[in-house]
Amino acid sequence: MPQQGTSGEPPERRYDETAAPQNPPSSVTRPTVRRAALATYLGGIIVVFVLAAGAFVYFTITDKRGPGDPTAVGTSGERMPREGTPGGFDPAPGFDSTRDELEFRGGAQQQMKLDDVQVERADGDTFWVRNGDRSLAVVVPGGMPTVKAGQRIDVTGVMQPDGRLRASRVDVN
Repeated sequence: MPQQGTSGEPPERRYDETAAPQNPPSSVTRPTVRRAALATYLGGIIVVFVLAAGAFVYFTITDKRGPGDPTAVGTSGERMPREGTPGGFDPAPGFDSTRDELEFRGGAQQQMKLDDVQVERADGDTFWVRNGDRSLAVVVPGGMPTVKAGQRIDVTGVMQPDGRLRASRVDVN
């Protein structure tokens, strides 16, 4: 009786029909298998790059933004700035000297000293003094003494472009 698990054929004949792999990695690294694997991997990568390049070219050529709003005023400047065009140049005028620039920026200020003037009225950090027939607004920085209408004071300060005197010192007589 034949052994269980055999087909009843002699053992030598049973193994002759099958191909026993002597070296399994050799069967995987045959030249035809290598070429097929390389074509599959490299081909996939090339297809991805071709699609990306095609999308880039398509969106570069078909720019649908158009000219935009014709009434919009640019604020970032222009390539060739010209007078009368929006943006693109420094709107500050050119100055011939430092004195001209200081006058334009309000830096050339006139120092004034008023002695024995009378306070007409006071309101917060501003009060008005009378010097002869002329009345002048005086602005005091924080921490200065508060004055009242009718007092006589001495004021030292800088004349502002708006016609007010910015006081640097106030002495009550």
